[in-house]
Amino acid sequence: MNQRTPPDTISEALAVAERAARDRIAQAVSDSFRDFQSSVRQLAPAENARTSAKLNEQFTRMRAAENDRGWCDALLDAVSLFSRRSAFFAIRKDQLWFQGSRGITGENNPPPVDIADAPAFANAVSRRGIIRAGRTAQDLSTPIAAVTGERDEASVDLLPIALPDRVAGVLYTEGAANLAALALIANFAACSLECRLLLEQGAAGRRFRVRTSTGPASPRDAAARRFARVAVAGIVLHEFDAVRRGRIESSIYTNCAASIDTARGKYRENYAGLPDYLHQEIVRTLAGNQPELLGTNYPHARS
Repeated sequence: MNQRTPPDTISEALAVAERAARDRIAQAVSDSFRDFQSSVRQLAPAENARTSAKLNEQFTRMRAAENDRGWCDALLDAVSLFSRRSAFFAIRKDQLWFQGSRGITGENNPPPVDIADAPAFANAVSRRGIIRAGRTAQDLSTPIAAVTGERDEASVDLLPIALPDRVAGVLYTEGAANLAALALIANFAACSLECRLLLEQGAAGRRFRVRTSTGPASPRDAAARRFARVAVAGIVLHEFDAVRRGRIESSIYTNCAASIDTARGKYRENYAGLPDYLHQEIVRTLAGNQPELLGTNYPHARS
Protein backbone atom coordinates (compact mmCIF):
# COMPACT_ATOMS: atom_id res chain seq x y z
CA MET A 1 0.00 0.00 0.00
CA ASN A 2 1.23 3.48 -0.84
CA GLN A 3 2.34 5.08 2.41
CA ARG A 4 2.04 8.61 1.02
CA THR A 5 -1.74 8.56 1.16
CA PRO A 6 -4.18 7.29 3.80
CA PRO A 7 -5.94 3.98 3.13
CA ASP A 8 -8.89 4.37 0.77
CA THR A 9 -11.11 2.42 3.12
CA ILE A 10 -10.54 4.89 5.93
CA SER A 11 -11.15 7.85 3.62
CA GLU A 12 -14.42 6.34 2.44
CA ALA A 13 -15.62 5.78 5.98
CA LEU A 14 -14.64 9.34 6.87
CA ALA A 15 -16.64 10.65 3.89
CA VAL A 16 -19.79 8.92 5.14
CA ALA A 17 -19.27 10.32 8.62
CA GLU A 18 -18.74 13.86 7.36
CA ARG A 19 -21.80 13.81 5.11
CA ALA A 20 -24.11 12.16 7.64
CA ALA A 21 -23.23 14.39 10.61
CA ARG A 22 -24.02 17.96 11.35
CA ASP A 23 -21.26 20.49 10.82
CA ARG A 24 -19.74 20.37 14.28
CA ILE A 25 -19.46 16.58 14.26
CA ALA A 26 -18.01 16.58 10.75
CA GLN A 27 -15.38 19.13 11.75
CA ALA A 28 -14.34 16.98 14.70
CA VAL A 29 -13.99 13.97 12.40
CA SER A 30 -11.84 15.97 9.99
CA ASP A 31 -9.54 17.16 12.78
CA SER A 32 -9.15 13.63 14.12
CA PHE A 33 -8.53 12.21 10.67
CA ARG A 34 -5.72 14.66 9.94
CA ASP A 35 -3.98 13.54 13.11
CA PHE A 36 -4.65 9.91 12.22
CA GLN A 37 -3.12 10.33 8.76
CA SER A 38 0.26 11.29 10.17
CA SER A 39 0.40 8.27 12.47
CA VAL A 40 -0.91 5.70 10.00
CA ARG A 41 1.96 6.58 7.64
CA GLN A 42 4.37 5.31 10.29
CA LEU A 43 2.99 1.78 10.05
CA ALA A 44 4.72 -0.83 7.92
CA PRO A 45 2.77 -1.41 4.68
CA ALA A 46 1.55 -4.87 5.73
CA GLU A 47 0.39 -3.65 9.14
CA ASN A 48 -1.20 -0.59 7.53
CA ALA A 49 -3.22 -2.80 5.19
CA ARG A 50 -4.33 -5.19 7.94
CA THR A 51 -5.38 -2.38 10.27
CA SER A 52 -7.23 -0.57 7.49
CA ALA A 53 -9.12 -3.69 6.48
CA LYS A 54 -10.14 -4.49 10.07
CA LEU A 55 -11.22 -0.92 10.78
CA ASN A 56 -13.24 -0.73 7.58
CA GLU A 57 -14.94 -4.01 8.52
CA GLN A 58 -16.09 -2.54 11.84
CA PHE A 59 -17.24 0.70 10.19
CA THR A 60 -19.34 -1.39 7.80
CA ARG A 61 -20.82 -3.31 10.74
CA MET A 62 -21.70 -0.05 12.52
CA ARG A 63 -23.43 1.28 9.41
CA ALA A 64 -25.39 -1.94 8.95
CA ALA A 65 -26.27 -2.57 12.62
CA GLU A 66 -29.99 -3.06 13.18
CA ASN A 67 -29.93 -2.78 16.97
CA ASP A 68 -27.92 -1.38 19.85
CA ARG A 69 -26.19 -4.69 20.58
CA GLY A 70 -24.77 -5.08 17.08
CA TRP A 71 -23.71 -1.43 16.92
CA CYS A 72 -21.99 -1.62 20.33
CA ASP A 73 -20.12 -4.82 19.44
CA ALA A 74 -18.80 -3.27 16.22
CA LEU A 75 -17.78 -0.11 18.08
CA LEU A 76 -15.86 -2.03 20.75
CA ASP A 77 -14.18 -4.26 18.16
CA ALA A 78 -13.00 -1.15 16.30
CA VAL A 79 -11.74 0.45 19.52
CA SER A 80 -9.88 -2.73 20.48
CA LEU A 81 -7.60 -2.22 17.46
CA PHE A 82 -6.11 0.82 19.17
CA SER A 83 -6.48 0.27 22.92
CA ARG A 84 -5.68 -2.44 25.45
CA ARG A 85 -9.00 -2.45 27.32
CA SER A 86 -12.27 -0.69 26.61
CA ALA A 87 -15.93 -0.44 27.58
CA PHE A 88 -18.99 1.47 26.43
CA PHE A 89 -21.49 3.14 28.74
CA ALA A 90 -24.81 4.37 27.35
CA ILE A 91 -26.41 7.41 28.98
CA ARG A 92 -30.02 7.07 30.07
CA LYS A 93 -31.75 9.56 32.33
CA ASP A 94 -28.46 10.97 33.65
CA GLN A 95 -27.09 7.52 34.43
CA LEU A 96 -24.24 5.48 32.93
CA TRP A 97 -25.38 2.03 31.80
CA PHE A 98 -22.67 -0.55 31.05
CA GLN A 99 -23.21 -2.07 27.58
CA GLY A 100 -20.12 -4.18 26.94
CA SER A 101 -16.34 -4.33 27.13
CA ARG A 102 -13.17 -5.74 25.60
CA GLY A 103 -10.30 -6.94 27.77
CA ILE A 104 -12.06 -6.22 31.07
CA THR A 105 -12.80 -9.38 32.99
CA GLY A 106 -14.90 -9.66 36.09
CA GLU A 107 -17.69 -11.65 37.60
CA ASN A 108 -20.18 -8.77 37.60
CA ASN A 109 -20.90 -5.78 35.42
CA PRO A 110 -21.25 -2.41 37.14
CA PRO A 111 -24.81 -1.34 37.99
CA PRO A 112 -26.21 1.92 36.56
CA VAL A 113 -24.23 4.85 37.97
CA ASP A 114 -25.41 8.44 38.33
CA ILE A 115 -23.24 10.66 36.17
CA ALA A 116 -22.94 13.05 39.09
CA ASP A 117 -21.08 10.28 40.95
CA ALA A 118 -18.58 9.78 38.09
CA PRO A 119 -16.82 13.17 37.69
CA ALA A 120 -14.57 12.21 34.78
CA PHE A 121 -17.51 10.87 32.75
CA ALA A 122 -19.52 13.99 33.62
CA ASN A 123 -16.63 16.13 32.39
CA ALA A 124 -16.47 14.26 29.07
CA VAL A 125 -20.23 14.71 28.60
CA SER A 126 -20.33 18.40 29.49
CA ARG A 127 -17.29 19.26 27.36
CA ARG A 128 -18.25 16.88 24.53
CA GLY A 129 -14.55 16.08 24.24
CA ILE A 130 -11.87 13.57 25.23
CA ILE A 131 -11.00 13.52 28.92
CA ARG A 132 -7.97 11.82 30.48
CA ALA A 133 -8.58 10.73 34.06
CA GLY A 134 -7.16 8.55 36.79
CA ARG A 135 -8.26 4.95 37.15
CA THR A 136 -9.68 5.69 40.57
CA ALA A 137 -13.03 5.63 42.29
CA GLN A 138 -12.73 9.36 42.79
CA ASP A 139 -12.74 9.95 39.02
CA LEU A 140 -14.77 7.00 37.72
CA SER A 141 -17.13 6.19 40.63
CA THR A 142 -16.78 3.30 43.05
CA PRO A 143 -18.87 0.75 41.03
CA ILE A 144 -16.98 1.36 37.77
CA ALA A 145 -13.55 1.38 39.42
CA ALA A 146 -14.41 -1.89 41.14
CA VAL A 147 -14.85 -3.53 37.72
CA THR A 148 -11.93 -1.88 35.90
CA GLY A 149 -9.55 -2.27 38.83
CA GLU A 150 -8.49 0.80 40.74
CA ARG A 151 -4.88 1.92 40.24
CA ASP A 152 -3.69 5.35 41.32
CA GLU A 153 -0.82 5.44 38.82
CA ALA A 154 -2.91 4.39 35.80
CA SER A 155 -4.85 6.69 33.47
CA VAL A 156 -7.81 6.21 31.15
CA ASP A 157 -9.25 8.13 28.20
CA LEU A 158 -12.97 8.83 27.98
CA LEU A 159 -14.49 9.69 24.59
CA PRO A 160 -18.10 10.91 24.28
CA ILE A 161 -20.38 9.63 21.51
CA ALA A 162 -21.91 13.03 20.74
CA LEU A 163 -25.13 13.42 18.75
CA PRO A 164 -26.31 16.91 17.73
CA ASP A 165 -28.43 17.50 20.82
CA ARG A 166 -27.10 15.05 23.40
CA VAL A 167 -24.30 12.65 24.29
CA ALA A 168 -25.51 9.10 23.72
CA GLY A 169 -22.74 7.43 25.69
CA VAL A 170 -19.07 7.41 26.67
CA LEU A 171 -16.23 5.15 25.56
CA TYR A 172 -13.83 4.05 28.29
CA THR A 173 -10.35 3.16 26.98
CA GLU A 174 -7.02 2.16 28.51
CA GLY A 175 -3.58 2.05 26.91
CA ALA A 176 -4.56 4.02 23.82
CA ALA A 177 -2.09 3.25 21.03
CA ASN A 178 -3.53 5.95 18.77
CA LEU A 179 -5.83 8.52 20.36
CA ALA A 180 -6.53 10.18 16.99
CA ALA A 181 -7.83 6.86 15.65
CA LEU A 182 -10.06 6.45 18.70
CA ALA A 183 -11.44 9.96 18.18
CA LEU A 184 -12.19 9.10 14.55
CA ILE A 185 -13.98 5.92 15.62
CA ALA A 186 -16.03 7.77 18.25
CA ASN A 187 -17.15 10.40 15.76
CA PHE A 188 -17.99 7.82 13.10
CA ALA A 189 -19.94 5.87 15.72
CA ALA A 190 -21.99 8.99 16.49
CA CYS A 191 -22.76 9.52 12.82
CA SER A 192 -23.75 5.91 12.19
CA LEU A 193 -25.94 5.93 15.30
CA GLU A 194 -27.68 9.13 14.19
CA CYS A 195 -28.42 7.60 10.77
CA ARG A 196 -29.83 4.42 12.32
CA LEU A 197 -32.04 6.36 14.72
CA LEU A 198 -33.35 8.45 11.83
CA LEU A 199 -34.25 5.31 9.91
CA GLU A 200 -35.90 3.76 12.97
CA GLN A 201 -37.96 6.88 13.41
CA GLY A 202 -39.07 6.80 9.82
CA ALA A 203 -40.04 3.13 10.06
CA ALA A 204 -41.85 3.34 13.37
CA GLY A 205 -43.35 6.81 12.96
CA ARG A 206 -42.41 7.76 16.49
CA ARG A 207 -40.78 10.89 17.87
CA PHE A 208 -37.05 10.94 17.16
CA ARG A 209 -34.66 11.66 19.99
CA VAL A 210 -32.54 14.07 17.93
CA ARG A 211 -34.21 17.36 17.08
CA THR A 212 -34.72 17.99 13.37
CA SER A 213 -35.28 21.71 13.61
CA THR A 214 -33.67 24.37 15.78
CA GLY A 215 -36.39 26.99 15.36
CA PRO A 216 -40.17 27.28 15.36
CA ALA A 217 -41.87 25.54 12.45
CA SER A 218 -45.29 24.25 11.54
CA PRO A 219 -45.93 20.55 12.14
CA ARG A 220 -46.06 20.02 8.38
CA ASP A 221 -42.70 21.73 7.86
CA ALA A 222 -41.18 19.65 10.64
CA ALA A 223 -42.57 16.48 9.10
CA ALA A 224 -41.19 17.43 5.68
CA ARG A 225 -37.73 18.08 7.09
CA ARG A 226 -37.87 14.80 8.99
CA PHE A 227 -38.91 12.91 5.85
CA ALA A 228 -36.00 14.47 3.93
CA ARG A 229 -33.44 13.50 6.55
CA VAL A 230 -34.75 9.93 6.84
CA ALA A 231 -34.85 9.46 3.06
CA VAL A 232 -31.33 10.76 2.49
CA ALA A 233 -29.94 8.88 5.50
CA GLY A 234 -31.30 5.71 3.94
CA ILE A 235 -29.50 6.42 0.67
CA VAL A 236 -26.21 7.09 2.48
CA LEU A 237 -26.57 3.98 4.60
CA HIS A 238 -27.68 1.50 1.96
CA GLU A 239 -26.03 2.86 -1.22
CA PHE A 240 -22.66 3.89 0.18
CA ASP A 241 -20.60 2.60 -2.76
CA ALA A 242 -22.85 4.31 -5.31
CA VAL A 243 -22.71 7.60 -3.40
CA ARG A 244 -18.93 7.35 -3.07
CA ARG A 245 -18.44 6.77 -6.80
CA GLY A 246 -20.84 9.58 -7.55
CA ARG A 247 -18.86 12.02 -5.43
CA ILE A 248 -15.65 11.08 -7.22
CA GLU A 249 -17.19 11.24 -10.69
CA SER A 250 -19.67 14.12 -10.11
CA SER A 251 -22.50 11.74 -10.94
CA ILE A 252 -24.38 11.16 -7.69
CA TYR A 253 -27.78 11.49 -9.33
CA THR A 254 -26.90 9.03 -12.10
CA ASN A 255 -25.71 6.48 -9.56
CA CYS A 256 -28.65 6.89 -7.16
CA ALA A 257 -31.40 8.06 -9.52
CA ALA A 258 -33.94 5.39 -8.58
CA SER A 259 -33.77 6.13 -4.85
CA ILE A 260 -33.69 9.90 -5.32
CA ASP A 261 -36.63 9.84 -7.74
CA THR A 262 -38.66 7.61 -5.40
CA ALA A 263 -38.01 9.95 -2.49
CA ARG A 264 -38.84 13.00 -4.61
CA GLY A 265 -42.11 11.45 -5.77
CA LYS A 266 -43.19 10.79 -2.18
CA TYR A 267 -42.11 14.27 -1.12
CA ARG A 268 -44.16 15.95 -3.86
CA GLU A 269 -47.15 13.77 -3.05
CA ASN A 270 -47.13 14.52 0.67
CA TYR A 271 -45.54 17.97 0.99
CA ALA A 272 -46.64 19.93 -2.07
CA GLY A 273 -46.44 23.68 -1.51
CA LEU A 274 -43.60 23.53 1.01
CA PRO A 275 -39.95 24.50 0.37
CA ASP A 276 -37.91 21.71 -1.19
CA TYR A 277 -36.33 20.41 2.00
CA LEU A 278 -35.50 17.16 0.22
CA HIS A 279 -33.33 18.98 -2.30
CA GLN A 280 -31.62 20.87 0.52
CA GLU A 281 -30.82 17.61 2.32
CA ILE A 282 -29.59 15.94 -0.87
CA VAL A 283 -27.18 18.82 -1.51
CA ARG A 284 -26.05 19.00 2.13
CA THR A 285 -25.60 15.29 2.86
CA LEU A 286 -25.15 13.43 -0.42
CA ALA A 287 -23.06 16.13 -2.10
CA GLY A 288 -21.43 17.68 0.96
CA ASN A 289 -22.73 21.15 0.00
CA GLN A 290 -21.14 20.80 -3.43
CA PRO A 291 -24.16 20.62 -5.76
CA GLU A 292 -21.96 20.14 -8.82
CA LEU A 293 -21.24 16.60 -7.57
CA LEU A 294 -24.87 15.69 -8.24
CA GLY A 295 -24.19 15.86 -11.99
CA THR A 296 -25.60 17.89 -14.86
CA ASN A 297 -28.65 15.62 -15.19
CA TYR A 298 -29.83 16.16 -11.61
CA PRO A 299 -33.33 17.71 -11.70
CA HIS A 300 -33.31 21.26 -10.45
CA ALA A 301 -35.04 22.04 -7.18
CA ARG A 302 -38.63 23.01 -7.71
CA SER A 303 -39.52 26.65 -7.09
